[in-house]
Amino acid sequence: MFHRFYENESINCLLFLKHVERICFYELKEGANKLELLYTIQLENADQVRSQRRLISENIVPMMNSLKSKELRDDQLETSSYVASFSRQERGCSKETNNWLILNYLDSLLETEAYFQKNFKRNIGEYKFIPNVGLALPLSDLEVTGKLFCFLPLPVNMPFHVSVHGYFAVSTNRRALWSAADNEDLAADALARLKVEWNRYLFEKVLPKAWAKFLRELPFKIPRVQPKDVHKFWPIVNRDKKSALISFCKDLLQNVVSNLDIEDHVFKGPSTSNTIGTVNGVPN
Repeated sequence: MFHRFYENESINCLLFLKHVERICFYELKEGANKLELLYTIQLENADQVRSQRRLISENIVPMMNSLKSKELRDDQLETSSYVASFSRQERGCSKETNNWLILNYLDSLLETEAYFQKNFKRNIGEYKFIPNVGLALPLSDLEVTGKLFCFLPLPVNMPFHVSVHGYFAVSTNRRALWSAADNEDLAADALARLKVEWNRYLFEKVLPKAWAKFLRELPFKIPRVQPKDVHKFWPIVNRDKKSALISFCKDLLQNVVSNLDIEDHVFKGPSTSNTIGTVNGVPN
């Protein structure tokens, strides 16, 4: 079981956690009195990225409390981005190290509260709906298939390379997002309907803003990225990849573009002969 976890998840489990910096697996053999270290997974540059890693999480609780007491007047949008160096090592083997570009984003609590009050007469604090999302991509393997996270990875692949984290409403077995396919009561005031709409809100309203910031950060955090690889950081849906999230992601690319300014230098290549995606209303 430990070996399967080490091979399949390992570093993934640390990507969007804020306070865990190392995971170790030990074995105590029968008759032995000393533990033997089997696997180690850790954040190598923890001292350098710790403050950025925890920036948003340390502000969420006081901001949500201020929102509840109606004392929140001007919630400054929070963004933290950094390159994290993760390593993993199996006993008797050499250490493997990979760098990841990670961005965490907290959207306006006031805007989110106003949206759910207007449309559903609900307070987001009551349901712990927090408009916080994150993005991550390993810089040593830009062909990787992204995963969906709600702090820890879910067994759901993204239809593009970047992994996505969010305060999603997930099924009780944590194997999928709450969706209309769950055949529950989707009346306007039903909890199931609210959870479906919350997931849609994160994908349609919050994630595009975070992704635009992710692309803007790219030249500063990864100045030597190859022009031919830049498009791999975009939410370009690969419909050949099986994903249960196609319906959530179908407008993501267009919504990201809508959040970019004309002055943003966020794209170089591939050549114009390659089709990378379609955005409605934008000429070829």
